Order: sequence, then structure tokens, then C-alpha cells
Amino acid sequence: MSGLPFAFAYAPILLALLALPLIWLLLRVTPPKPKTESFPPTRLLLEISRKEEQPARTPWWLILLRCLMAAALIVALAGPVYKPVTEQAPGSGPLLLVVDNGWASAPHWEATVETARRVIGLAEEDGRPMSLLATADGPGQELAPADAAETTRRLEALAPRPYAANYSDLVPSIDAAIREAPFGGLAWLSDGLGGDANAAFGGYLAEWIDGPMVVYADSATETMALTPPIGGADALNVPVIRDDA
Repeated sequence: MSGLPFAFAYAPILLALLALPLIWLLLRVTPPKPKTESFPPTRLLLEISRKEEQPARTPWWLILLRCLMAAALIVALAGPVYKPVTEQAPGSGPLLLVVDNGWASAPHWEATVETARRVIGLAEEDGRPMSLLATADGPGQELAPADAAETTRRLEALAPRPYAANYSDLVPSIDAAIREAPFGGLAWLSDGLGGDANAAFGGYLAEWIDGPMVVYADSATETMALTPPIGGADALNVPVIRDDA
């Protein structure tokens, strides 16, 4: 990632700066010398009032000024932005990418995968290895840091599960991975499903991940929480509470 305080909205326009040497040469073009003809009645010419004439060669400082004006116009058309806001994957070093793929993630699964691809791309730009954890796929997942290609391959193989994640089952696998190589940041793609287990898992991650944690959620998705199931004669009902705030 670049640390420069400037960026350009239309950076390809800056390629026009390569034409400045050509502009310099065109401005330095010398018109042909006037042809000298012998004309006897020179007395008549002496009586003609003198007029300001164009020099045979343009002064170098005028050429330089014109080139600077052309360069300033090109840079202005490129849309310079001072101190642009750049997105980065959280933290530094190995990144843990947590993806909620329980039943609540199904309605916005495509958006979740697209966000995960963006996070993977950001980490790849910084040369950071990544580990992918699917919360509904249970324990025993491979959490050794891998490159972007392997992480993307695992991401494309994921799919929403018809049940909620059991976060407590994932803790031993994360503990083992942290002992091998601590993670320097975490990106959690949440499905918006609340509850005590979700909050406890988030607290555990915030405590043991050696770096910042960023939670991504679909802004158009309501936050939901499950209440204890209610048994009936014909069915088992699980009420869902939605946060309309």
C-alpha cells in the first residue's frame, strides 16, 4: 500500500506528461529566415514607420512557462486528492478471516463472499498470509496461514449451512493456531445473528488476537437474536428477535 499523501482520481491522464518534451520542441520551432532581396529605392523604406516584429526564436523562459502551464493543466485534470482514505486489512502479520456461514448468512451470502474477496485482496497487497475460519463448519479446520490463492480457493468452496454456528466448538482450534503463530489482525464477516454465544466468541477473539479486530456486516441486514426454543405437540418453534433500531 502506498504511503504517499496524494492520490489521483484519474491517474491515467498523467501519461500526458510524457508529451511535454514534444511540446517543448514544437514551441522551439524557428521560423525560416526572411529572404533578402535588393531593392534600390531604400529611401522609401526608411520613411516607413517601424513595427514590432516577432523574434526569430522564442525565449527559453517563455517556453518553460508554457510547458509548466501544460503540466499544471494535466495534473489538474487527473483529479489530485490530498491524503486519500485508503482501505487496509486490519492489523499486520498473519490475518484471521472469520466468516459466518450459518443459516442467517444465506440471504446476503453473495455480499459476504464479495467482502471476503476484498479483504483477501487487501491482505495480499501487503504480502500477509491468511487463515480462513468458517464458523458453521465446526472444529478441525485448517488454520495454518496460507497465501491469497489458497484462501480464495477455500472461500469459494464455502456455502451457508442450514444451522447456526457453535462458536464454543471453534475455540480449541483457534487456541492451537495461536500457539503456533499469533494472528496480527482479524476480520469477522458477521451474519448479524446476535446472542450470548456470539458476544462471548467476539470477546474471546478480541482478547486473544494480537492486533485489531474489524467486524463487517451487511448494512441492509437487521440484527437478529434467537430465543430459547418452545416445544409444541406438532413442532419445535424457535422465536427470532429482530433489532429495528
